[in-house]
Amino acid sequence: MNNHQIVSIIIPTYNSARTVGQVIKSCLDQTYKKLEIIVVDNNSKDNTLDIACNFGVRTFKKGPERGAQRNFGAKMAKGDFYLFLDSDISLSPDVLMECVKLAEDEVAEVITLREYIVGNGFWAECRKIEAQCYFGDDTIEAPRFISRKAFWDVEGYDEDINLTGTEDWDLRERLLEKGYKILRVNAPTYHDEGKIILKKRIFQKCYYAQSFIAYNKKHKGKTSVPFIRKCYLQNWDILIKHPVETTGFIIMKILEGFAALYAMKIKRRSRITNSSIYTNSTQR
Repeated sequence: MNNHQIVSIIIPTYNSARTVGQVIKSCLDQTYKKLEIIVVDNNSKDNTLDIACNFGVRTFKKGPERGAQRNFGAKMAKGDFYLFLDSDISLSPDVLMECVKLAEDEVAEVITLREYIVGNGFWAECRKIEAQCYFGDDTIEAPRFISRKAFWDVEGYDEDINLTGTEDWDLRERLLEKGYKILRVNAPTYHDEGKIILKKRIFQKCYYAQSFIAYNKKHKGKTSVPFIRKCYLQNWDILIKHPVETTGFIIMKILEGFAALYAMKIKRRSRITNSSIYTNSTQR
């Protein structure tokens, strides 16, 4: 394996003090060492940048949303590959090693990572069960490890603020349209959702609802956001083993669905402020 290829890990942040230190540490603990870490902060009101600076990583300020932050980080990066990592997603030690090896062995330029949910409380347990259903699901998984060539071939993330929440899927669709194959690695990542507050999660779905409209309009109905997915039925054995958490997960999805439909119907996005519900995670 060529250990000279640089991987640029790009982390957009906003009020991410709770998790960003652990995320950066997981990057520094990678078995593949040819890497750089770039933090692009959207004017956090906490000490996110202080924590990042204490690790000696490169830091910048840029907004207004993840698409613009990620593109800016990519422009500043030196790497042959980019890894776009949210500020609450930590890596297991061999993620980069597996990605670089797969990229070389299979001539792959676009790779998806396996994501596990960690957190506290009942709703986090429900999310853990939900996330297990998505392993290998092309309709929801989005690539994070992308070659510099492929990324700029599709002109990076669409910075349209109306796509915030679906910008990952939008990038995936444009990569597929260009003929890039998307492969997967098994080394896990860990999405720390902390203590999930159901009300806040419902408001997030309201905020992202308008991005579903923009995404569907741009891709002519290639929706990635059905409320009932085939993968739930395909993974019935996982769900049946955890009846209490599965019941909670179903309730959560129903509430999210109604909230999104309501928000799309009355088009109230302008009344939902970025500052109150902005998140650097990819909660769906």
